[in-house]
Amino acid sequence: MQLINTIEISPYDFSNKEYDYPNGSSIKFPDEWNQFWKKCISDKNLDV
Repeated sequence: MQLINTIEISPYDFSNKEYDYPNGSSIKFPDEWNQFWKKCISDKNLDV
């Protein structure tokens, strides 16, 4: 087993704009949450 260090961050910390978040859990709407994250982090040019 290999342990990987992780941290939990809020997408809003990286967003210059306010985006509407998906109406539901990430389990039910994974694609919508992924797009939400991408929009938030692209505001700060973190979308490598």
